[in-house]
Amino acid sequence: MDKKQVTFKNTEDNLYEHLSHTYYSVLVVTILVFGIVILGSFSNETKPIGLKFTFTYGKLLTTSFLTVLLAGLIWVLSKKFLSIRLFPASIPSLTDTTFIAAIMLITLAVVVTHQNQYHHFSSLIIIPVLICTFLCGKNTGVIAAMASLIALPGLNIYFNGVLDPNNALQDIVTGLVALTTAWFTGQVLEITQQLHQSTNQHRWFLQLLLDKVPLGLASLDERGKTNFKNRRFIENQECLAPLVSGDKSFCFEHEGKPIKAASFSFTEDNVKHTLVVQEDLSQQAKLVEVQAQLAALLDTLDTGLIYANTKGYVDMASRTARNLLGDGIIGSTAQEINHLFGIPENEQEVYKNHEVLINNRYLLINRTSVRDKAPGEMGVSWIVEDITAQKEMQAEMARMDRLQMVGEMAAGMGHEIRNPLTSIKGFLQLLKDKKGNIEDFHSFFDLMIGEVDRANNIITEYLLLASKRPTPKTELNLNDIIRELLPLLQAEATIKNIEIRTELNTVPNLLLNKGEIRQLLINLVRNGLDASEEGKALTIRTGKGNNDNEVILAVIDQGEGIDPKNAPKVGTPFFTTKATGTGLGLAVCHGIAQNHKARIDFESKPGEGTIFTVTFKVANNHETD
Repeated sequence: MDKKQVTFKNTEDNLYEHLSHTYYSVLVVTILVFGIVILGSFSNETKPIGLKFTFTYGKLLTTSFLTVLLAGLIWVLSKKFLSIRLFPASIPSLTDTTFIAAIMLITLAVVVTHQNQYHHFSSLIIIPVLICTFLCGKNTGVIAAMASLIALPGLNIYFNGVLDPNNALQDIVTGLVALTTAWFTGQVLEITQQLHQSTNQHRWFLQLLLDKVPLGLASLDERGKTNFKNRRFIENQECLAPLVSGDKSFCFEHEGKPIKAASFSFTEDNVKHTLVVQEDLSQQAKLVEVQAQLAALLDTLDTGLIYANTKGYVDMASRTARNLLGDGIIGSTAQEINHLFGIPENEQEVYKNHEVLINNRYLLINRTSVRDKAPGEMGVSWIVEDITAQKEMQAEMARMDRLQMVGEMAAGMGHEIRNPLTSIKGFLQLLKDKKGNIEDFHSFFDLMIGEVDRANNIITEYLLLASKRPTPKTELNLNDIIRELLPLLQAEATIKNIEIRTELNTVPNLLLNKGEIRQLLINLVRNGLDASEEGKALTIRTGKGNNDNEVILAVIDQGEGIDPKNAPKVGTPFFTTKATGTGLGLAVCHGIAQNHKARIDFESKPGEGTIFTVTFKVANNHETD
C-alpha cells in the first residue's frame, strides 16, 4: 500500500468516526429530552411539561424522531446482514443504543396512529425486544426491555396529558414481561451459541488433525454418501462403490498416480458406517525404483558393500558381498556381522584396514557408521574387498625374493669358500712335489690353516645369519656392554693407528642378549675401522632418541663414506667393497636388530664419513649407569 492509499484510508476512517460521534450525540440528546418529558409528566399529572400536542403535532414529532432512528436501523441491518461497515468498529455501543431507539420508533408509530387503541397495541413492544435479543444478544435485549418500561408509560402521559394508574400498571407489567422474555431468550441463545461454538471448535480441531494425516480419510453411510473427509481424500464414486459394497481394498489411478483404498465397516445406533482410507503409492513406487537403481549400481561394483539400518538389521548387500559371504547375510544383525569379521563391539565407530580369512578368501574390512537424520540414530556399513589375489601375489613375490636371495647367498658363499680352498689346494699340490724336512714347510702350513679359518668364519657367519631361533634376553645396560668390550676394540684400533672415542650418556636398561649385542657392536666398529684412514677417530655414542621410549647406539667413522650408488645394497648378504670382506657383517647386524625389535639406519656423505644408528625400544624406564 503506497502513501496516497494510506492517507486516503486514514481520512476515510476519521470521517466515519466524526459522523458516528455526531449521530450518537443527536441520538442521545433526543432520548434524554424524551426522558425528561416523561419524568416531568410523572411529577405533575395534571399539568405535563410542554404543550399538549394535537394529533397533527404528534405526527410531526414522530416523523422527526423517525428520521433519526431510521438511520440507526439501516446501520444495524446492513451490519448484521450485508456486512457493510457504515461506521468504524471502534464504537461498539452505538449499535445497541440505536436498536433500543428503534424500539421507541415502533412504539411511537403505533401509539400516534392509534391513540384511541393504545393499550391494545402496547403488548407489541415484546416483538422488537425479541428482535433486539436475537440480533444483538441478551444484554441488549434486557436493556431494550428496560427502556420499554420507561417508554410505555411515558408515551401514555405525553400524548394523553394524564397518567392513568390502571394503564400505567398495565404498561409496567408489559415491560416486565418483555424484560423476563428478553433475559430467558438471551440466556437460551447464549447457551446455544456456546454449544455451537464448542461443537464448531471441536469439529475444526478434528478436521485440522485429519488434514495433517498423510492419508485420505472419509466416513461413508450405507448409500456411499460422504459424512466427513479430510483434504487428501479423493471423492470418486466409481472407486468408492466397491468399498461400500463389501470389498476391503481397491486400487485406482488418479491424475496418473496409483491410489490404494481400504475400508473398515462399523455400526453405530443401528446405522452402518464405512471408514475409507486412501494411500498415495506414487512415493513408494519412486522409492522402490530408487532402491532398485541403487541395488543395480551396487551390483556393478567389485567391492562388497553391506548396510545395516538404524534398527540393527542388514537390509542391503551388494552382489559381491553376497558372493563372498552368502545370500544369508541379508537379515543378519550388525552384531553377527561384526562377529563374522572379528571386529570388537566396543570398538570405535570407524574400523579400518582389518584383514580376515573367510571361506579361504582374504578380505579387507572397513567399517563406518552412517548417521540418520534423527538424533542419536545411525546405521552401519561395511566395505568388503577381496584381497586374495594381492595376498597370493605378495606371497609369490616373497618366495621369489627368498629364492633370489638364496641364489645370491649360495653364489657368494661358494665364491668366498672357493678362494681359501683354491689356496689350500695349491699349497698341497706344491708340497706334494717337495722333498725334504717337513719343518722347512711350516710357513705353507700356516697359510693353509689361515685359509681354513677364513672358510670356517664364513660358514659361522652364514649360520648366524640364517639362524631364526629365539635367543634369551635379560635386562642389561647398553653402556656396560660397551665398557666391557672397549679394550678389545681399542686394541684393534691401535693396530690401525685409529683413536676410539666414547660418548656414553645415561640410558635406561633394555632387554638384550649380551652375546648378540657384542657381535653387533664388533661388526659395526670393524666396518668403521676398515673404512677409516690412519690418524682418524671413531666415536661410539649412546643416548636417548627423539622421545624417552627410544635408546640410540651410534657408530661414527671419518672414512670416505658410502657411494650413493651402493647405498641400496648396504646390508645385503655378501655385498662388500672390501678386498677381504665376506659381506655378511652388516647382514648379521640387521638380523640381530630385528631379533631385538630395533632398526638400523645410516647416513653417509662421500669424503666425510658414515654414521650407523641402532634404535632400541625401551623395556622399562629404570635408569642406571
